Amino acid sequence: MKRIIILMAVIALFTSCGKDENPVSETKQGVSLEFVKNNTLTTGQVTENSFNINVVMIWKSDGKDFKYNGISDGLYAYDNVSKTSLKADYSYTNIKSKTIDLPVGKYFITIVTDNTEVPKLAYSYTTFIVSKSDYVKVKKNVSGMASLTYTTW
Repeated sequence: MKRIIILMAVIALFTSCGKDENPVSETKQGVSLEFVKNNTLTTGQVTENSFNINVVMIWKSDGKDFKYNGISDGLYAYDNVSKTSLKADYSYTNIKSKTIDLPVGKYFITIVTDNTEVPKLAYSYTTFIVSKSDYVKVKKNVSGMASLTYTTW
């Protein structure tokens, strides 16, 4: 009986020492987000101030063609390829800037402003590509965005 228990322990030990099927990547990549709004000083000089975005949503978009139709869509964007609405893969609230680790690929991002500062409840979207070992910078200046509507990125 002891031999059977020892044999089972040895088998369990050797089978658990296999190669890791999901190795941790030593290189990181992703997106660095920044949101700003112009501020005109009394001297006439224009500076960029950080701007708080109410909701940021990101979809992995390899092989997809997304469109976002406004805040009534919530966390969903319409994919013109599959003809379906898909929930955001990543969503964040109340951010001015953020660095996000993402796998290599193409992404679709949508932002929605809040209801406290102009532009109120405005939205915009664009795409970006993440390359291996690189952080792509995605910046949006909300100056010139109209409230309650879509504005191109």
